[in-house]
Amino acid sequence: MILLTVQHISKAFAGLQALEDVSFDLEEGGVVGLIGPNGAGKTTLFNIIAGTIRPDKGRVLFAGTDITGWPPHRIAHQGIARTFQLMRPFPGLTVLDNVMVATLQRSNVREARAAAQAVIERVGLERWQNSRAATLSTAGRKRLELARALALKPRLLLLDEVLAGLTPTERATVIDMVRTIHDEGISILLVEHVMSAIMALSQRILVLHHGKLLADGPPRAVTQDQRVIDAYLGEDGLHVDA
Repeated sequence: MILLTVQHISKAFAGLQALEDVSFDLEEGGVVGLIGPNGAGKTTLFNIIAGTIRPDKGRVLFAGTDITGWPPHRIAHQGIARTFQLMRPFPGLTVLDNVMVATLQRSNVREARAAAQAVIERVGLERWQNSRAATLSTAGRKRLELARALALKPRLLLLDEVLAGLTPTERATVIDMVRTIHDEGISILLVEHVMSAIMALSQRILVLHHGKLLADGPPRAVTQDQRVIDAYLGEDGLHVDA
């Protein structure tokens, strides 16, 4: 079953074409990596799917429903959750309260607290649930972003550079978490510059370049595509081994 359909999406900002005629499908149960140089349009695409901005042209369909231009809260209720490259916790609230902001949308306070605690344990933050979010390390804040998204019980999870700024050991832990999340039946679209993670997690890779879809296919085939090498990976393959 096709879960997400992006049809001919275009978006410009003050004359700068951020996305141009981008189309792809994501099957339910899929894990799709989205890569490309900085400024390629990856975050803009995420923002359009999640409802933060409206496209100039094209449509986004989720589970057969046209969600183009819906507000973010309505899209979240439909079953799409996301993390942010720039982490945005409520710094003065505890980790538990940060996650409860999401769980309260679906239940009363007692149920929301129990649901939030379960998600916090799922991402390994139970020791810090009563600590203020501002006191967390980068790795802790990344996990909190993931917890807040999971608390919405999504069918599709949009991960925006969830590994950025982590050590190799921390990366390995989060990669295992993402695998577990996928095994539980959640579909994933992830933006990431750590190509070793993209290769390990993705069933398919999309490549954006100058706002256009440059390549779409299995990971090994995409990383051997000369156009992708020229535009992003480089002949030495440094990104692939990062």
